Amino acid sequence: FDLHCDTVSECVKAEKSLYRNDLHLDLKRGTEYHKWVQTFAFWMPDTLDEEAQYALFQKELAAFRGFETDGNILIPYRGRAPMHKCSYLLSVEGAGLLGGRLDRLKELKQAGISFLTLTWNGENRIAGGAGSNGTLTAFGADVVREAERQGIVIDVSHLNRKSFWQVCNVARRPFIATHSNADKICPHPRNLSGEQVKEMISRGGLIGLNLYPAFLSSEEDCKSSDFLRQIEYFLDAGAAECLAIGTDFDGAAMPKWINGIEGIEILALSVVKWFGETIANQIFYGNAVRFCERVLFAAHETGCESY
Repeated sequence: FDLHCDTVSECVKAEKSLYRNDLHLDLKRGTEYHKWVQTFAFWMPDTLDEEAQYALFQKELAAFRGFETDGNILIPYRGRAPMHKCSYLLSVEGAGLLGGRLDRLKELKQAGISFLTLTWNGENRIAGGAGSNGTLTAFGADVVREAERQGIVIDVSHLNRKSFWQVCNVARRPFIATHSNADKICPHPRNLSGEQVKEMISRGGLIGLNLYPAFLSSEEDCKSSDFLRQIEYFLDAGAAECLAIGTDFDGAAMPKWINGIEGIEILALSVVKWFGETIANQIFYGNAVRFCERVLFAAHETGCESY
């Protein structure tokens, strides 16, 4: 169960097939796994203005719908993952595409968006990303509230520290960091501080471990031991039920020993060896399933009117 990849955006940009390609992930390789749930992110670059981001989202969503009808492999994830299919969730990485319009959140919900990353690395009219000094704006607070009302889970990956804590003051439902690691093990503005980790645990949130070497070891490449050190830290912090995988496939360079989705099996076996099968099952699948059941699907059923 992978909480984040940029493969659809990369397929659109490079005019490649989602079914078979030379990227980190494709459907042919992924469906070798018995059960596979993949969150496909639509990435909105900071270099584009708001309406250009919105147009790009429409283009990438249309491309995904085309992939969806090709071969009966892509199945919307609603709590069950058929064997040797790609059960999928959708997310938006960078909410600048809202263009100051709260009504677009309803449109995102209707398009099947489950997770919304408020920023990328820069600043937008919602909040400040990890590479900026921006803060959560009044409109940004309204976005958090309306997203929760629509049943879209807020994704705090990419937020700077100040915006993160301001989101905490507004959010009333558990939120997610789809692809972020621990700053204590690898200092980086994109990683979570110890205080942020504790806050997410207390709120029943979910943290997806990112495989980008710069977030694991501060180097161009890393060892599997760097990934295992991240897990050890989170387990010691009490995050055994809040930890998952958010690979960042096709959005970042990968360790040489991973290559792509086929390398996840090797990674999982390493986790089994050092932490046991139960922990491995939680991180690679179970915790994300339970979060969706408890937060995402419950929000869809209730419309969040009681929050």
